[in-house]
Parts: sequence; structure tokens; C-alpha cells
Amino acid sequence: MESMRDIDRAMEREIAKGSCPLRFVKIDFGVSPYQEIASKEKLLKVLSYLLRTGDYGRFAGKGTGNNVYMDIKGRKPTFKRTRSFIDRNNIFVTIRRYGKKLKPDFDGHTYLETVQCIFELPEEEQEKYRVTYDGQETFAFPMSDKYILGLYTHCISAR
Repeated sequence: MESMRDIDRAMEREIAKGSCPLRFVKIDFGVSPYQEIASKEKLLKVLSYLLRTGDYGRFAGKGTGNNVYMDIKGRKPTFKRTRSFIDRNNIFVTIRRYGKKLKPDFDGHTYLETVQCIFELPEEEQEKYRVTYDGQETFAFPMSDKYILGLYTHCISAR
């Protein structure tokens, strides 16, 4: 396991290569961060919604291609952007296969945790990443997979 100092150094190298200097601030658990998953069907429905597959495929808009999803390759998490329905569906199939190996117990022991990771962008950098999309002002954050993994690691360690 790498130390947080090593992860911060790797993130600094990625910033030097062009990744956006987004920084982790805190985790917000909100009012009700846990939802019970009472059945396999409920789990599949939640996963379908999160990945915008199956019945929820119609909610996948232009922005879905920019979403970053965590996939499990072996035991190591990898992060990737999905370009199509097929990519999101492949992640869904991988999760289902992984779930069969874990054999979750749906008798009050399986929960989905939804928390918000809060990030900040230094004010002096904000203008650099401001863009206009469909007539509205927003931000675009180019980040390498290593940088995204660093942000994820900060979230996990804060949790």
C-alpha cells in the first residue's frame, strides 16, 4: 500500500503533465447515507440505474460518455470513461459476475452507501477550466486515470 505522501507526489506529477489540479476537501454523508438492498433484484435495479443500462438506458445522455466508472480488473480497481452503452453494460456484467462470487446476504446485511466527496479547484485555476456547453457556463476537468485514482484514494482514506 502506498502512503498518502506517495499518492500526493504522483498527483503532482500528473498535474505537471496536464491533469486538472482538483483537490479533495471532505466527505459529506448527508442525512441518510445508507439504503438497504433487500433482494438481488433491487441490487440489479440500482446497478442498472447507476450505470444507465437496461430500463435506465434512456437516461444516458451526451454527458454519460464523460462519466468515470470504477471497474475491477483482478483485485485492482481501474477507472475508465465509457464511450457507449456496450462499455457500461460490460461493467454491469463484471459486477454481476463479481457478485456471484461474493454471494451477498440480502437479509438486512447488504447496504448501498451514498456519500458525496467534496472537491475544490483553486480560484486562480478556475478560469482555465471554464467552458461554455450548450449555451451554459460550466467547467471541464481533464484528468488522467492516475489522478482520478489519487482522488479516489483520498476519499477512501477519509472514509
